[in-house]
Amino acid sequence: MKKGKSVFSLIWPIALIIIALYLFLLFKGGKAFDFGRVEYKETTATCESVGHEITRSQIDRSMEGRPNDKDQYYIIYNYSYEVDGITYHASDRNHREFQDYQSYQRDIEESQEWIGTTKTVYYHPEDPSEYSFSSKNFKESVSETNWVVGVIVVLCSVILLPWIIFMGVIRSVLRKRADRFRK
Repeated sequence: MKKGKSVFSLIWPIALIIIALYLFLLFKGGKAFDFGRVEYKETTATCESVGHEITRSQIDRSMEGRPNDKDQYYIIYNYSYEVDGITYHASDRNHREFQDYQSYQRDIEESQEWIGTTKTVYYHPEDPSEYSFSSKNFKESVSETNWVVGVIVVLCSVILLPWIIFMGVIRSVLRKRADRFRK
């Protein structure tokens, strides 16, 4: 293999493999891409219980055992929904910044009012345990993300690879001229 052609012979197959891999994943990628292609069905989920979780900060431990202003917490809403007579469980976490102990206690108490309420849940028709509380906009945004990634891959292949090849050719030409000069 000639030195000048080695750059060409390595770069283009790599570019084609990257493009082929992207196209394969886009059209045959399985569940990773389903949100963008599969029409998720919707049903109603009922809130069965509410919990909370504190994320403790290791900074500024002024209150012993009680949350402080550096802590964060989550209100966790536990739902159940039924598909074809089978009950599935889902949870929705609501992030909160800790401000003071009274507001934290009030949020915990007020969150109990959600028990028994309903909410729309979107589930995968082939695997109802996979769910999302987001609307169809969620599916569209993931689909758009697939295309953005595709555009980036194609742009890299169309712009970056020719630049690398060009630089390889320039380097090869300069090396040949340097070799002639040294002789």
